[in-house]
Amino acid sequence: MGKNNLLLVDLNDDKTKKLAETITSDTSRKILNHLADKEDTEANIAQSTGIPISTVHYHLLKLQEASLVIA
Repeated sequence: MGKNNLLLVDLNDDKTKKLAETITSDTSRKILNHLADKEDTEANIAQSTGIPISTVHYHLLKLQEASLVIA
């Protein structure tokens, strides 16, 4: 069995809160899964995932704030 790596985080830290809020969102996770394969535009993400472009834009901003994607 592989070695498990653990990460301790301060739950009161603003960055940790943003990360937690973002990764608990089904929509954000769907967008992250899409972007795991390739870089893409908001329009293409919306078309591919069936998520409205305004929602994609909102979640991409949240993903950027959580340092999970880079614009």
